[in-house]
Amino acid sequence: MCGSAITYPSAFVRVTGEDLPSYATFSVTDGWGKSDEVSTDGRYLDPSNLAGHVRPDGDPPKLEELRCDSEEFQRLQGPQTVTLGEAYNDKLSFAMRVHTTQTLASDEESPPRVGRGDEVRVTMDNVSTDMQQTGNRHKWNLQVRTLDGWKELRGTTSDTPLVYDDLAIEHPPGKGFEWTFEMTEEGIVAGHEHEKKLEVCPDLQSGRYRFVYRGIIRGDPLAVEFHYNG
Repeated sequence: MCGSAITYPSAFVRVTGEDLPSYATFSVTDGWGKSDEVSTDGRYLDPSNLAGHVRPDGDPPKLEELRCDSEEFQRLQGPQTVTLGEAYNDKLSFAMRVHTTQTLASDEESPPRVGRGDEVRVTMDNVSTDMQQTGNRHKWNLQVRTLDGWKELRGTTSDTPLVYDDLAIEHPPGKGFEWTFEMTEEGIVAGHEHEKKLEVCPDLQSGRYRFVYRGIIRGDPLAVEFHYNG
């Protein structure tokens, strides 16, 4: 028996001319309608061209302490050693950026600052040409800088441990995770898989904050920083 084969013409395309851009991306669509992007430098995404920020300029004052009046509140532990902006696993693998409402309302060159109720969006993209793996998307921390180091905002009064699965999540080149949350006590825990067990204590205070994803495999947790003015 014989079957039919679907074939499509193909072509090698070269763009020539004067004053060409140093960087460009192209969308390629196959015969089944699936599209993907490739770039001129052999990478799917160039970290230097990504929108968003890694950290603000300057060094704001540190909070003296982070105390919760509830005796039952157990603050989550978070990493002190992180990598800012780009993760390396033998070679560059992921790039993380923070995008804030106030920045987007003006321009991407403004420092990442947020006020109460503003939205914070964090993106993490596979900027390599290989498939990359990470852990669960919920393995993140939101920390504030204090005189005693970086402290997690969230905690729990539940006696039940917060358990995460050990599944490996695959990220094709150009893909990754995105997190969005509102800078309020309720908004920070909303949408998390342990949302019903988590709370923020004390209330948010002005200072330097950082979002940390600790699901990077064979590498330090990846982080970005921003200012919060309550």
